[in-house]
Amino acid sequence: MTKHRDPGSTLDEDRIRDALARILASDTFSRSPKISLLLSHLVERRLAGDEEGLKEPQIAQTVFGQPKEFNPRSNPIVRVNASRLRNLLRVYYAGPGQDDDQCILLPDVGYRPDFPRRKAHGSEASSSAETAGDTVNGSQPQAANEDTANMTGRAAAASSAASSRVGGALPPGMRRSARSCAPWRSVFPPPMRDRA
Repeated sequence: MTKHRDPGSTLDEDRIRDALARILASDTFSRSPKISLLLSHLVERRLAGDEEGLKEPQIAQTVFGQPKEFNPRSNPIVRVNASRLRNLLRVYYAGPGQDDDQCILLPDVGYRPDFPRRKAHGSEASSSAETAGDTVNGSQPQAANEDTANMTGRAAAASSAASSRVGGALPPGMRRSARSCAPWRSVFPPPMRDRA
């Protein structure tokens, strides 16, 4: 097991664990125990500096109970659930977590969570508070804040657009696809049966 702490890491573990607890207590995540377990595992492994625990085979074994012979090429369980986790995080930050100053984000590629901080509304946050998760990645704090704001803005716009369509608001965690507007059964009608 490889444990690796980035030099100069300024992660505020208590703040991140508080943010994790808020996310897991939300309606969005309380209805998804496996996704909640996945998020908890990823955050705890990252805080512990355990890079090996953030690899797909380890996640499959630890979180989803897959055997040691797990082959990620033939079994997409981790990728599918990571995608669901990313979507639920977008829903959370567009709704109940829109005022959270500490974010937990999962990048589109990989399973290593990021912990950017958002600037407080109407006040200037200190530079050390802004960069709590960013110094670990070596990225600029402003870019992380803009990415978080863009992600939250896109999710809020998608949620607003979905609720204004015919049929009203969607249940939390659900979204309409921008590519298809017809129900599945109208795209693929049932097969014709021979009549005798």
